[in-house]
Amino acid sequence: MVSSKGRMWIGFRSRIPGIALLLMVALVGLASAASAFASNTYYVSKSAGSDVNAGTSKSAPWAHLPGMASWTGSHTPTAGDTFVLMGCDVWVNSDLPVAWNWSGSSGNPITIGVDKTWYNTTNCPSGWDRPVWNAQGAATGNYMIRFAAVGNTSYGVLDNIEMKGLYCASPCSSGIWFTSCYEACSNWTISNNYFHAWNVQYDNECATFSSAPGSSGTIYTQNVVDGSDSSPAGTCTGIYPAWPSQITNNVIHDLPNGIVGSCG
Repeated sequence: MVSSKGRMWIGFRSRIPGIALLLMVALVGLASAASAFASNTYYVSKSAGSDVNAGTSKSAPWAHLPGMASWTGSHTPTAGDTFVLMGCDVWVNSDLPVAWNWSGSSGNPITIGVDKTWYNTTNCPSGWDRPVWNAQGAATGNYMIRFAAVGNTSYGVLDNIEMKGLYCASPCSSGIWFTSCYEACSNWTISNNYFHAWNVQYDNECATFSSAPGSSGTIYTQNVVDGSDSSPAGTCTGIYPAWPSQITNNVIHDLPNGIVGSCG
């Protein structure tokens, strides 16, 4: 066994012509297969980042998440990628909405989430809290984040984001959502998010989540939907009109309706 410049060669004598070459080709093939499934963690901070950064370290994060209205980078999310948003940072109306058109795979979802050791200490001097997407009571289109904005998506995670300030002038012509699947978005997990402080005038014109038919395997869990600080109080529905496959352990309060509709 000989190592040269980081490359490992396995050699032996054989009376079978070409077997050593075949073994070498097999090893190269395995290395190529492994690199095909390579994934990265990318860091995103509105307060400390720039979209020209590599984004692969906390010291050189991006400023925006791919798919945000304000994103100017060039990265295409792939299966297994993780996007870590800095805790307590705030993305505002000009950064929204987020149009998400990328898929993970079984065992390799794309994750939009957090690292609770990484947060904006100016905004949160006492400790970590969720990153915030604040629409600031102004229009963002019909959603704050839309999965499957073009075509279908699958195998993703949206975790631990605070979303507030959703707005539409009344009446909303076609409804408005914090999170939605325009086309089918199967095997997504929407978890640990905090939805509140919206400005929608009439009942059932908005919801925190809505999925298109065919969104099998999608889970909505451990979220908090709080209508107590919306204007006027209440108005949004928790989930409407089509449901994800599982709805578990959520806290939904101060709403005219918690869950309305049918399984998608």
